[in-house]
Amino acid sequence: MPCSKCGRDNVRPVSFVYETGTTASGGLGFGVGLANQQLVPFLGGMTSKSQSLFIKRLAPPKRYTPHPGLLLFPAKNIVGIVAMLVIALIAIQNGWIGLLLAPISLGIAIWLTVLGYRTRAITRQRYKELDRGYSEEYEAAASLWRRSQVCLDCGQVFDK
Repeated sequence: MPCSKCGRDNVRPVSFVYETGTTASGGLGFGVGLANQQLVPFLGGMTSKSQSLFIKRLAPPKRYTPHPGLLLFPAKNIVGIVAMLVIALIAIQNGWIGLLLAPISLGIAIWLTVLGYRTRAITRQRYKELDRGYSEEYEAAASLWRRSQVCLDCGQVFDK
């Protein structure tokens, strides 16, 4: 199949060019250093992926992953509720100041509970909407990427 831009036959699938143009390497090292007049052994490792800008441009589409903070908010919320309940219990044991602090901290704990459950419901609904829309978009992009060809002479990327 000739290139649609330059007409040459030096055309390959994008997936093949991407895989052959990506070099992964790694290493492990061991050594001894000097710290505070003592010998200290150390072990180190590394991995890397080497690509040219041209190859990076041919990368496959990436899947969407939600921000972890959105999904962890209810867990953080539970910690806040427990802290407020502990403050309320301590306040109740400290006389008349406890009578003022206990309702406030219990109110904050109840408010955090309601806010947490409401936030969790909104987060789940929003994530489902994002995931549904993004899954369709991702599958279309991944399908296009698998079908795409690249001319190695001029760099033109085109669909079969």
